[in-house]
Amino acid sequence: MDLDTLILELLDGSPITDQGDLLARLAAKGHELTQSTLSRRLKRLGVQKAHGTYRHAEASVQILPGVSI
Repeated sequence: MDLDTLILELLDGSPITDQGDLLARLAAKGHELTQSTLSRRLKRLGVQKAHGTYRHAEASVQILPGVSI
C-alpha cells in the first residue's frame, strides 16, 4: 500500500486530532517521516482539519438539495 492511500485510510478509520498521532500510526505501519513532510503531503492530498479532526476535503463535501451552481 502506498503512503497516500495509507494516510487516507487512517483518516477514514478513526478520528485523528493532531499530526503527531498520525505520525505515530504511520510509523507503526513502517512509514517514518517528519512532521513537515507529513504536513506538505496532507496539503497535497486535500486533507484539512475541521471540527478538531483531520479529514479528506473531498470526503467531507456535502451537496445541499435544491442548490444549483
